[in-house]
Amino acid sequence: MGFNEKEAREIYSDVVEPRLAALEKRVKIAKRDLVKKGIRSIVAVAGVISFGLYTGFIPAEFAELIKAVGLTKIAIDLVEKTVPVGEAVSTVKNDDLYLLWRARKLAK
Repeated sequence: MGFNEKEAREIYSDVVEPRLAALEKRVKIAKRDLVKKGIRSIVAVAGVISFGLYTGFIPAEFAELIKAVGLTKIAIDLVEKTVPVGEAVSTVKNDDLYLLWRARKLAK
């Protein structure tokens, strides 16, 4: 049983295209969430350190140490928050249309 170009285009637009769009959306959401969480983490740590230094709660002698600890905390948070992106990409890799999705990404 064969089908013509018109039927192939209809199948693509009705079945394949929506699934590819859903895969793309999952990855974009995961990446966007990663950026948001990373920025929140940076702002929170910087705010706490700044507030502590401004109010004198953190002595000036410890300022550099506290800044280093804060940057370490930010780095750890960013690494922990990359896991959801990896899970989203892993989910996409397990999808039947992964190769088509990937080819489309590379073609852009």
